[in-house]
Amino acid sequence: MANATQYLDENYPSSNRSLVTNLDISNKNFVGNLIISGFVNLQKLNYSFNNFDGSITFDDDSLKIEDIDSSFVNTFGKHWYDMGKLKKLNLSNNQISELDLDGSSNLAYLYCHDNSFRELNLNNSVKYVEVNCSNNPTLSKINLPEIFVPVLFDCRNTTLDQVPFSNSSVFDCQKNTILPQNTTTSNNTTTTTSNNPVTVTATPTTYNNPDTATATPTTNNNLGLKIGLSVVGIIAIFLLGLVTFLCYRRRIRKKGTSTSILQIANDRDR
Repeated sequence: MANATQYLDENYPSSNRSLVTNLDISNKNFVGNLIISGFVNLQKLNYSFNNFDGSITFDDDSLKIEDIDSSFVNTFGKHWYDMGKLKKLNLSNNQISELDLDGSSNLAYLYCHDNSFRELNLNNSVKYVEVNCSNNPTLSKINLPEIFVPVLFDCRNTTLDQVPFSNSSVFDCQKNTILPQNTTTSNNTTTTTSNNPVTVTATPTTYNNPDTATATPTTNNNLGLKIGLSVVGIIAIFLLGLVTFLCYRRRIRKKGTSTSILQIANDRDR
């Protein structure tokens, strides 16, 4: 089994750590503790798929980190993340029971599913876009910030019932959907849960411009217009037929006159 501290000392000397912005030490069979120290410009950190059965700590030089992947590291107990620039945190598939996010006011993406939480406090940020806290069988309470309308929210397989969003909508964790407003549900209702996390989208409301007036014809006006067009059509057909008849009659007369003149000429020749 490898030691993370020794690995960092050998591959990232203290004099060079200020140059590192992306640190990936995932899937290296590390055990024990993890101490992130001296990486003053670190923005992205991935130490997933290890076996840190001890503590994971960050020094004050790690405050610029924006993205942390701490999934599948077999960690447990309580975790603290007081990072003002942290935007994405993945703690999934561990045994974490408590989470303190105070100070992480820019956190937008939180994945803490498949853990052992009883309560989640998300009051630290009003910028949440995606929150997945599913598969926490003992999770029975979640504290939300004043503004909470995530694009993706998944709380299946918890003991949570309904979660109110700040836009007055209510999310039903058991049905994995947003309930229509002014709708009450019974706890005895049997429901089917989707295998995919629900996507919550806000549909913008379209308002009519009060300065623009549009005249809409009434049904009677439409009927009168149709009748008028029908009459005009009938008259046009009648006139077309009359003109055709007169032209034909005139042609017959001319033909008859020509025949008479020809007969008179023939009689004279005889």
